[in-house]
Amino acid sequence: TNTPTPTRTPTPTPVTITFSGDVTYLDGGVSYPVPYVEVFLKDAANNGILRTGWADPNGHYVFPAVSLQPGGNVYVHGKASNDHLTIGTDPFGSVYSKDGRTQGVTANPQQTVHLKIEDDLNTPEDDTGSWMIMRMLETHWDPGCTGVTVYWPSLINQPYAYGCSMWLRGGDEQDQHDPDVILHEYAHTKMWGDFGYWPCGIPIPGLPPCYR
Repeated sequence: TNTPTPTRTPTPTPVTITFSGDVTYLDGGVSYPVPYVEVFLKDAANNGILRTGWADPNGHYVFPAVSLQPGGNVYVHGKASNDHLTIGTDPFGSVYSKDGRTQGVTANPQQTVHLKIEDDLNTPEDDTGSWMIMRMLETHWDPGCTGVTVYWPSLINQPYAYGCSMWLRGGDEQDQHDPDVILHEYAHTKMWGDFGYWPCGIPIPGLPPCYR
C-alpha cells in the first residue's frame, strides 16, 4: 500500500511594510496635529513592540520598514511624552496614551500603510485634553528645565507650578482649553530651569522662598 505524501502548507512570504501616520485631535470641528508624540508600532496579537519613533513638528511619523507575515494585525500606540515633556495623571500613575485602529497585514510587497492616531467627537475628553496640552506646550517650547511633568487633571483646585512640574485643572472648559493658563504655568518652570527661582509665595522647606 502506498503511503500518501503529506501535503505541505506553504509558508507565507514575509512582506516589507513602511507604516506612517499622524497624531491629531478634533476641537470645535477643526483637526489639530500633536507634535513630538512618542509612537510605537505594535503587534496586535501580543502587544509586542515592532518599531519605535517620534512624531515630527506636524504630528507626522514614519517608522523604519518592517518585515511581517501576511495575515497578522498591527496598530500604533502614541504616548503624551518625549525626552523633555510628560503628561500624566495626578497623583502620577501613568502617561496618557492613545491607540490607533488595528490594521491587517496583506501580502502586497513593499507597501506603505498610513495608520492614524486620532481623537474624534466621540472620544472622552480625558483623552483629548492631554493632546491639547502637549500641542500648546510643544508649539511654544523654550527649554528651561531638562524635563517638564504636567499633572492633569490636577487634584489641586487651581493651576499651579512647582519646580519643573505643572498642575492643570481638568473637566469641561477647564485649563486644557486655555492657552494663557497653560503657558503661564509653563513660564514658572522656565524660570525655575533658567534662574533657579520663580515668583511665588510658597517657601520650599529648608531653602529661601522660591529658590531652589
